[in-house]
Amino acid sequence: MAKTLNEWEADNYRLAHETAARYAKQCADALLADTVKMRQLHHSFERE
Repeated sequence: MAKTLNEWEADNYRLAHETAARYAKQCADALLADTVKMRQLHHSFERE
């Protein structure tokens, strides 16, 4: 269901913050579940 601009702006963008946090958690959960990608991420930080 699409949200209106007023719904996104309400309560200091509460819905926007909650939605972003949910997507970030889903992304982190998927990354942590994939050990190959996790190792690649770890190695990319070591090269920096």
